[in-house]
Amino acid sequence: ITPPPFGCCIETPSIQPLRLLFMHEQGRCLPSPALFYCRADNHSLDHRLQDFYAWTMSAQLLIRPYAENDAAAVAMVHVSTWQQTYQGIMDPDLLAALDVQSYIRRWQEGYARYRDDPTRGTLVAVTNNEIFGFLSYGPARDEGVSIPVEIYAINILKPYWGIGVGHTLFTSACSKLRALRERQTYLWVLADNHRARDAYMRWGGSCDAG
Repeated sequence: ITPPPFGCCIETPSIQPLRLLFMHEQGRCLPSPALFYCRADNHSLDHRLQDFYAWTMSAQLLIRPYAENDAAAVAMVHVSTWQQTYQGIMDPDLLAALDVQSYIRRWQEGYARYRDDPTRGTLVAVTNNEIFGFLSYGPARDEGVSIPVEIYAINILKPYWGIGVGHTLFTSACSKLRALRERQTYLWVLADNHRARDAYMRWGGSCDAG
């Protein structure tokens, strides 16, 4: 398996993906009028978000940009989250073949190549000085797409699922994109990844039929 370049997800053309679209506005990610309508109260998620806020205060959750010495930690998260998320969805031999050392090299190479590119970025989620999640974005890789920015990956270790970390990474990335005067973005998600699909729809995503 060839690891992805910096800020990119692995391409899996044999598995059916879906494309979801988002629009950014005033600090939140909201759908455009032509896309899926998301009630404002959906942004509060559910009662677990209260636990998340309490946890961020006690554990000192930090969202910050990827740094040069983060390659090993991010590579571990990258491989582990794929193996956790896609168990039962993707070929187990493919998942078992993912190699952390290969990912470390690719993250190092990618950082060296793209570190001065303002259109690309990776944010990491940190608690107790340990990285447990990340989000990457950059120029759209699909031809004929009018939206110029793609979210390449949102990966979070399984113990931190369902408490709002992904949403925090996402809204932080939206702030970065608004600073670049970008108001829309999109991402790809596997059709069978129902947990992620449900989250993205709560965040204001709309499935792109095109």
